[in-house]
Amino acid sequence: MARDPPRLFTIPAGAPFLPTLADAILAGRLAPPPNPGDPLALADVTILLPTRRAVRALRAVMAERLGSDAAILPAIRPIGDVDEEDHLLSPAAESEADRLVLPPAISKLARQLALTRLTLAWGRAVRRELLALGPGEPLLIPASAADAARLAADLARLMDDMATAGVQPEAIGNLAPDDHARYFQITLDFLGIAFEAWPAHLAEHNLVDPAKRRDTLIRAEAERLRDRTPQGPIIAAGSTGSIPATARLLDAIARLPNGAVVLPGLDRDLDGTGWEAIDGTPGHPQFGIKQLITDMGVPREEIEPLVSPPSEVALRTRLLSEALRPAETTEHWAGFRAAAFDERSVEAALSGVSLIVAHNEQEEAVAIAVAIREALEELATTIALVTPDRTLARRVAAELRRWDLAVDDSAGARLDLLPAGVFVRLLAEAVVADGDPVRLLALLKHPFAAFGMDRPDCRRAVRFLELAVFRGRRVNGGIGRLAAALAAARGETEDPESRHVARARRRLTPSDWTLARKLVERLETILGPLEAAFRDNPELTTNVATGLLVTALGGAAADHGGSDGPLWQGPGGSALAELLDGLSTAADLAMAPTDYPPFLANLMAEVSVTRPVGADPRVHIWGTLEARLQSVDLLILGGLDEGVWPAETRTDPWLSRKMREEIGLAPPERRTGLAAHDFAQGFAAKRVFVTRAEKRDGAPTVASRWLQRSAALLGERAFERLKTRGERYVELARIIDSVPAEDVTPVKAPAPVPAVAVRPRSLSVTEIETLVRDPYAVYAKHVLKLEPLDPLGLAPDFALRGSLIHDALGRFTAAWTGAYDAAA
Repeated sequence: MARDPPRLFTIPAGAPFLPTLADAILAGRLAPPPNPGDPLALADVTILLPTRRAVRALRAVMAERLGSDAAILPAIRPIGDVDEEDHLLSPAAESEADRLVLPPAISKLARQLALTRLTLAWGRAVRRELLALGPGEPLLIPASAADAARLAADLARLMDDMATAGVQPEAIGNLAPDDHARYFQITLDFLGIAFEAWPAHLAEHNLVDPAKRRDTLIRAEAERLRDRTPQGPIIAAGSTGSIPATARLLDAIARLPNGAVVLPGLDRDLDGTGWEAIDGTPGHPQFGIKQLITDMGVPREEIEPLVSPPSEVALRTRLLSEALRPAETTEHWAGFRAAAFDERSVEAALSGVSLIVAHNEQEEAVAIAVAIREALEELATTIALVTPDRTLARRVAAELRRWDLAVDDSAGARLDLLPAGVFVRLLAEAVVADGDPVRLLALLKHPFAAFGMDRPDCRRAVRFLELAVFRGRRVNGGIGRLAAALAAARGETEDPESRHVARARRRLTPSDWTLARKLVERLETILGPLEAAFRDNPELTTNVATGLLVTALGGAAADHGGSDGPLWQGPGGSALAELLDGLSTAADLAMAPTDYPPFLANLMAEVSVTRPVGADPRVHIWGTLEARLQSVDLLILGGLDEGVWPAETRTDPWLSRKMREEIGLAPPERRTGLAAHDFAQGFAAKRVFVTRAEKRDGAPTVASRWLQRSAALLGERAFERLKTRGERYVELARIIDSVPAEDVTPVKAPAPVPAVAVRPRSLSVTEIETLVRDPYAVYAKHVLKLEPLDPLGLAPDFALRGSLIHDALGRFTAAWTGAYDAAA
């Protein structure tokens, strides 16, 4: 039976995707037009979009377009993309037959724990001497549970990549070990074992890998559509077919009599030479779309655009298309520059673009915040910052708070950076730190710490304990030695003959010592069992260690009423509770107790916590995934530096680039192509700011390759105009916290004139030098009785040795009455 030709459309870059899609559906351009008077006209329509955020946004747009008319909206569902966890048939959308045929997907945490156990056992069985590595070859074998967890996450990604690409595990065994480095010969042996054991593990627990389950459901849906035409229209929009199973589904939908596929930002301007060269350039923004339409057998020229963007935006899109053309065809730039585009038309095309080049990442964040605040002066304006750099997103959100703008990063925050995650990490590190004062005080001063006391009393007790025990000395032996150290410190302080006691400690009152003693007792009761278990056992299973940790957490966060609720409240607390609950079931993963804190920190770093949206609906901070198909009045593309956007190419620790190519896996640059497509879509917005920083973490940066190519094509003068428009915001960022010189009244140098009675009667030779150099230091010490605090955890050094010898000689001289001979 002859197959129907595919029905493909595109919404060009620069046109608002979801509003255009909604208008096309209501106008009947993608399916038979709905009857305006029938509220059920859209009920049979199914629309598939890449992400859940796009689903919610399209529902809002459709409701807005329908106005006050009562109507049932179409069924709008997420289909998923290459880095999107959502997929076509979420549990709520599966049929009963699907649930009976397919086992449930293994959770991400359960899979990582199981693979960590497998990887850790392999690491313990392999030694460097058995690898025969050369002196310069790295050893990537896991040395700890944290290392094993990181490698397990990479192994899980490799499994997902193979499932997505349809590569069978047997392909690993077909690789020739002798053709690769010694390390990869060892990894091939392990991968052979892992890919043999893993399916058995899943079958034993009646589970399946998430990627395999997703692809099975999507392929089954594609076959169902091929065999049985659905009654209502089906429209798939916004996906580039990055997942092969998704591409198969798109092909099936496009060939339905009542189906249609709408591609995002198909480049119809690039010449034929450049278009054909894309096949060998996976980092090109059109790579995925070209693969999709080539496999469908549809020429680019036959794909109909649903709308035409404004002429200035269309020219800007064409300029970027030319700038990003495959490198081997850039000789066409000369002819492009000589074409009909004069300088005035280029200036008009780029009039809505500003380039902000900040000195560092903090200045970049402030400049972005200033630009957002200025745009909000227009009440109808919607603004979005799009960046893959979550640190930049947090900085901008923090800067916006100076104007009482509450905006949260919708891409989520890492659990280990949220207060709940920080608290559990500090507690785990403190119990294995052997009384290290920095680790212990960091825990005790955390806002969640109460240890069964009123929080203000706990803070006061921590300050007293710090002065009494941790300043100028170190307590070895852990938390169990704190009581003895506190008692010794009090005895030394109250001894009138003790000479080397800090004034701050002498000022502690009996009630201060009592409060510090109370805190020490609570520490011993709450953290003592966990510390003892970690100290006395060479290995602990994860469930045992986690159970002890949860008990200690409850006691450490509990206030005087016994409530530890604040720790577990909010998105961060809920995510932490879910993670610890999952770890409490891992009875077959054992590790050294000292490995548990970094292992836990590694797992928390991979947990993304989505927080409630900010209070101002006009301002958004999105990751690149969340921004797909969205449209706003002002779009800010942040972090356009190499290594940020695009991100560094990820190296697979299990398979080399050549090995991945041999078994048919996509090259790492494929994700760069997706990032390039995201940038190209954003750059075509009506008004766009592009930002970067000349330095990050104190090191010079290199501008994103897309900016470099654009500058090379446009020329220095055109590119400088973009920078000139952005310099205003950089200047405002530099002066926003400065004070005009006329408003500054210099503070006079201190010139104390103490009463004669309180002035020192004698000074040491060293203090005479200080008096000449810094008289105020002498005033602070002898008149105000102030002394700098000793450093935390001061280890015995030569200064202390000299002081002890000096003190011993002084006591000897005062007590000795005989001759200073050999007997002395």
